[in-house]
Amino acid sequence: MGLTLEETEELRKLCNLESKCLQEIDTSTSLSSSSNECLSSDSLCLKHLFSKPLAHAIREVIARKPSDPVEYLGHWLLNYK
Repeated sequence: MGLTLEETEELRKLCNLESKCLQEIDTSTSLSSSSNECLSSDSLCLKHLFSKPLAHAIREVIARKPSDPVEYLGHWLLNYK
């Protein structure tokens, strides 16, 4: 498939978390809403991919105080490398 070792390990972690979440749901164990353990694999992937760039972009918006922060944020994220 052409996956790196890190990507393979991340997929393994996601599978383990998803299995754990399904088991906890089956046993009706309640978790706090801030828990990452029962996020879907898509949510975990998005969180992993966007948390650092989004935090950096928001810091830029705060520092520059543009007249249209939403537009600035959008352009910043589009040009993020």
